[in-house]
Amino acid sequence: MNHPFGPSPPTFASDPVPPPPVGASVTGKKMKKCSWFICLIGILGLHRAVYQYQHPLISSSENSLKSSASTSAHYAAHVFVPENRPCVESKTWGVITTIFEVNEAVRLFTSTFEDTCLVVVGDLKTEETDWRKFELVQSNVIYLSPDDQKNLPFAIVKYLPWNHFGRKNIGFLVAIANKAEFIFDFDDDNHLNIRSFAEIENMNVVKASSTGHHIYNPYPFFEPEVKGKEVFCWPRGQPLQFINDPDTFALDISAGGNDIQVKDLAIVQSLADHDPDVDAIYRMTRPLPVYFKRKDTIVVPPPKAFVPLNAQAVIFKEAAFFGLLLPTSVNGRVSDIWRGYIAVRLLWETPFKVGFSSPIVTQYRNPHSYMEDYIFEKGLYEKTDEFLKALAGETSEEDLGLAQTYLHLISILVELELLERSDLELATAWVSDLNQYGYKWPAVTNHYDAFLPRTSTIVDERFIANENQNVPTVSKFQLGETFAEGVLPIRRFVIIGGQQIATLDLKEATQCNGKCLENAECDAWQLDNEACHLFADSKTQPLDTYQANDNDPQFVVGFIQRRAKVLRPTSSADDTILSKRVLYILHFHHEVIPHAYKKIVNEILPSSWQSNMDLVVITPREIDLEVYGIHASGSSLRNPFLPKSETSRRGANGHMSLPIARAKFPGYGGYLLVNDDAMLKNWDLKPDVWFGDRPWGTFAPSKYSKQKWVPRQIKARYPYGPYGWSWFNFDSGSVGERFNATRSNFDAALIALNELCRDESITRMMDDSLLQEFCTNRTESTVMPFCNGKADTLYVPGSDLGTAMSKAMTLFGEHDVFMEITYPMIYNLLVPREKVLEMPYCDGTSNELVFVPYFQVTREEGRHLDCPVIHPIKFGKENAIVYWKEVVEDKCSWCEWKNENQTYWEIVN
Repeated sequence: MNHPFGPSPPTFASDPVPPPPVGASVTGKKMKKCSWFICLIGILGLHRAVYQYQHPLISSSENSLKSSASTSAHYAAHVFVPENRPCVESKTWGVITTIFEVNEAVRLFTSTFEDTCLVVVGDLKTEETDWRKFELVQSNVIYLSPDDQKNLPFAIVKYLPWNHFGRKNIGFLVAIANKAEFIFDFDDDNHLNIRSFAEIENMNVVKASSTGHHIYNPYPFFEPEVKGKEVFCWPRGQPLQFINDPDTFALDISAGGNDIQVKDLAIVQSLADHDPDVDAIYRMTRPLPVYFKRKDTIVVPPPKAFVPLNAQAVIFKEAAFFGLLLPTSVNGRVSDIWRGYIAVRLLWETPFKVGFSSPIVTQYRNPHSYMEDYIFEKGLYEKTDEFLKALAGETSEEDLGLAQTYLHLISILVELELLERSDLELATAWVSDLNQYGYKWPAVTNHYDAFLPRTSTIVDERFIANENQNVPTVSKFQLGETFAEGVLPIRRFVIIGGQQIATLDLKEATQCNGKCLENAECDAWQLDNEACHLFADSKTQPLDTYQANDNDPQFVVGFIQRRAKVLRPTSSADDTILSKRVLYILHFHHEVIPHAYKKIVNEILPSSWQSNMDLVVITPREIDLEVYGIHASGSSLRNPFLPKSETSRRGANGHMSLPIARAKFPGYGGYLLVNDDAMLKNWDLKPDVWFGDRPWGTFAPSKYSKQKWVPRQIKARYPYGPYGWSWFNFDSGSVGERFNATRSNFDAALIALNELCRDESITRMMDDSLLQEFCTNRTESTVMPFCNGKADTLYVPGSDLGTAMSKAMTLFGEHDVFMEITYPMIYNLLVPREKVLEMPYCDGTSNELVFVPYFQVTREEGRHLDCPVIHPIKFGKENAIVYWKEVVEDKCSWCEWKNENQTYWEIVN
């Protein structure tokens, strides 16, 4: 007969690939040693099912299949096949399982395809008598009763539960053992619309272009209609939050040409007319029946896009037989979808592809309760995203075949509790059976990088562009956008599961900003629920009022803070041109004891101050400096992203202080951010070198690598575990575990990096080579540059480069990336290599006050400097003050120790 897909020499591995012993490594990059689960299976001896299970092929020259007394004479001529079945010579087989009687759909199949064997796998509830009678009169039917199945020598038999859709797996093996090349897996309520599978070979093949999304819904392409009117529908297994995302279905379609032909397809999933394979949510809320207008067409999904395959009407080519196995720990309405996603992911590693065809069947469903369907499908609604994230996070190792990769993938799903241990046992037995019957696994020809699937954007319609039209706004607020008059509006959103809660319309924010500027008492504004809230005196309306906690609603805050002042040394030079001055940003991570503020500002800083520097104090809460004994009236600048205590987040968003200060006080030639427990020996630093147009920080520049995203692995004290730099393994925005946190600093950094690479206002400032290295040539599942370092001091020039760095810091801050990851990542991303500076940095302990270089300096500018930046030095402790006084007296010829009662600062309005 003519076969579907036409003749094509498949690409296979040279020899059947046996699976590894369970407990051994089944992947290189992803699993250097066995997981606890796989090790446990190995201890239990499951590997014997792979290597020690032996059973002969039963043929006419050997004993017939041992069966019950009633059926023992039933089989003889071929492998597990009754006598007088000429269809066994066919290369195309059909497989169903059923609990119902013989129906018209089955009769249509057997009469249309008389030379195609149909394996019917019975279950405990199946009407055996009816099927036995049908088998006697229909020579291309092979019915396997429960007793028949019990006596089959397949390794999988012992792992298959009764009354489960997965009994169909036995039928697949019967077809494979009889040298099938194509298996048509379908439901017993699907009526064929074709007269020959060869009709598929003549269909027009087209391919969908990629939008970068990891999901593709092929149904809209085939133009679904109800009573002649176009409708929108989606396949069962489509992740719910992406159903309306046009990137999953509104794709450009092009002819397949010579690139993709039917022979290249290892799986062809047919759509179904009348009652297509949609989920229960669709069936209970949308119109039926549905018919697809587009005919005689196969569409091939975009590269690296998951598609939900089902068992309603699907053709598997020999290259994809490994992917036929149905998991049995989940309901049948989940099992075929899970199976399909696994098969799709593994086929990416081969030359073969998947296609969706115009309907070749019309389904008139067997009795079903839509509500029961919904209950049975809950696993799809709740776990599909996690399932796909696990599949996307894996890749094959170059020296391992597809069999090992397949088992590894199953083991990962088991460890994530998406499948159960019984599924790994079943899969291991399945691999054994495939190898026993000479199955040739496809060769691995590709190694797709692991990636992090796209996350959904939660829609927020609180900000309406036109109330009369009730249409959501189109213009979106840009991260870190600086308004006029030095005001910084910040989109502050709560991170839940890596999802962005809301966006803000720029027009609304501008109007809110204008109201605040017109109000002389306004220090800040908040846009929330379409209303503009103005905040005045922090003593009566503290800024804490509108700081978001992790579970608070979304809102946006613009900072004016009129009372925040810049302090300038009274002995400063007459040159007050800001472009020639540096703003020293003294940053307090958390609330400190009052006398520490006083000591640092009144005594420590003036002891070695440079005349071209001004000072602004940034604190978690806005404070009146004079109240703390600082000899200048005015208030500190507030960073509302800072924690209220050191133990809560440990200064996670301290880098937000720089863009806040830069927006409030624009025009400076440079901005120097210094933490409260770090000190600069200013007398060692030449202003034209260290406070010019070249950024620097307290980390080794250009020391970075790359790291791919991997699924969460809890290890020791790390809640995430697998990454080389320790900070990446903690909950985002911290160096510890946070309640209800759902992603790591690595996850947050990866999302922020991907967003940065799509932000033209930042990328246009990037050097071409850096743009190529970190954006163009980097996959979206890889953090590159992968680095971290100390975040105690950072200098950013007032140039366009500094503007880009400030905006990038805002972006990373809003994604809650830990500060000590943010600084070196942004530095390496944006600073051209010819502008790189290495600031020598010495680290130590706060008790002994012994400081040693943190990294080796390789550039000439800093080699002669003797620890110009030291950390930590806690000026709330007397020993730190004594130490610093001695350093000043010994090292600085022009410095003098300041008396705390001496007036040193003046206010700059």
